[in-house]
Amino acid sequence: MNNALQFAGLTAEQMFQKVVQQGVPAPDAAVLLGTWIYENYGRAQRTFTYGQTLAPAEAACAPNFVRSFAHVDWIDGQHVVQAESTAGEVGFNARFHRIEADLDSLGANVAKVFACLAELRQSVAARLEELRVELNRVLGDIHRCCNDDKLPTLTAVPHTNLMASAQFKGIAQMNGKDVTIWDTNGGPLILPSVMTVGAELLKNPRVTTAGVLAELFVEEPAIRQTFSGPVRVQELVDRFGNVRGADPRPVRELLAIVPSNTRFQTLDHLVEDVAAREAAALRTTTGTADAVTALFGLQSGVSPVREASIDDFRAIPAEVRTALRGMGVQKVGQLFDHPPGQLRERLQGLGVRVPEGQIANWQATARTLNSIRG
Repeated sequence: MNNALQFAGLTAEQMFQKVVQQGVPAPDAAVLLGTWIYENYGRAQRTFTYGQTLAPAEAACAPNFVRSFAHVDWIDGQHVVQAESTAGEVGFNARFHRIEADLDSLGANVAKVFACLAELRQSVAARLEELRVELNRVLGDIHRCCNDDKLPTLTAVPHTNLMASAQFKGIAQMNGKDVTIWDTNGGPLILPSVMTVGAELLKNPRVTTAGVLAELFVEEPAIRQTFSGPVRVQELVDRFGNVRGADPRPVRELLAIVPSNTRFQTLDHLVEDVAAREAAALRTTTGTADAVTALFGLQSGVSPVREASIDDFRAIPAEVRTALRGMGVQKVGQLFDHPPGQLRERLQGLGVRVPEGQIANWQATARTLNSIRG
């Protein structure tokens, strides 16, 4: 038996397209279709399932600290205390460096614990939001069932601009179909899955953090010159923590997700680590992977972002995407094959002028998205 909701032989997705073709703005059309789904579904028996399960364990959150320093007692009158290593004694310097490495490793493990707790909190909050919406719907059913003959005539509330300040809360299932849950100025709203959060994804601060950092590291010569080699996060924050680019967030805020004692071989390695950490946090938010899938028009659960067409990466202006295709950059993953400076020169040769920092921004943002849905 096919339980899909239909109206005049059309599915919710088909109805949405029909309404939009008649000139109704997409957000308003989604609200109308959401109301239609709610009314139709309210007349059928429902079964509740979570849009995304909360795993009982997360491998990435397991501790990995292994103590490297083991002190061998000195004996008075027999051992000579010294700074450097010899055949019979590792020396003060090596011992202290091992203790230092152990402290850094412990610090990274503690930071991971806090990051995992934050991700768990986000996941639990999303599950509780699903329960809240479902309970309100059940209470609404009970109220209608017991008070049908007492209900007053209601005046329809205008739908105009209802989605203007809406916040995405997650994805749930109704009658076997995915629907999105939004918190609007008119209360909770359930919309068909055809309405995605893909367009808003590129505005999410977690998605843009690595890109903003990459652009800053290119456009701020003092940072690049100071850290032309290995970089320690705390030192970078101490010297340039208040520097801002086009984004209002300072460097210290952009690096908040990385433990302060962490060291990287280069600034580029630091950007890659930030992209991976932000993506890990985003993966715990219900609907984010679906939003990435929708943003790039990918096949759910199959195609990685790096295989998506460069035409679907709307963070890049259309004329630049056209030029990139002419250069042979057909897929998002091919952006990573060229240094930003090289891409800038090749684009300039085609008459397209783009700052090197902006190209670095696009590359880092693409890495974040690929880590979410790789």
